[in-house]
Amino acid sequence: MLKDFVFAAINPSSSPSVAEAAGGAAAGLVGMALLGLLIAGSIIVYFIPTIAAFINKHPQKVPIFILNFFAGWTLLGWVGGLVWAFVKPQSSVQVVHHYNVPPPNQFPGTHS
Repeated sequence: MLKDFVFAAINPSSSPSVAEAAGGAAAGLVGMALLGLLIAGSIIVYFIPTIAAFINKHPQKVPIFILNFFAGWTLLGWVGGLVWAFVKPQSSVQVVHHYNVPPPNQFPGTHS
């Protein structure tokens, strides 16, 4: 370390120029931007099951998010959340038909 400092003091042409230093800084910024894009893309891919549940307006989107958040790192948890996000639960609504049937005559032989 001391040797490098002394050598740079004796031979100033060996130290990087301002243009070289700026080029290194620009390369560092590009690298950081690419790293940021990689991290953002990874987060989006990780949460695809949750995103699909919210887009499909799944009634159980919060449990899907919880599964995705805590078990998405396992392939089984991620695939399970993805499948669950696309499966709509069966409706448990019963349809009751009411027909307008006139009541039977209470007194036979009488006409209304």
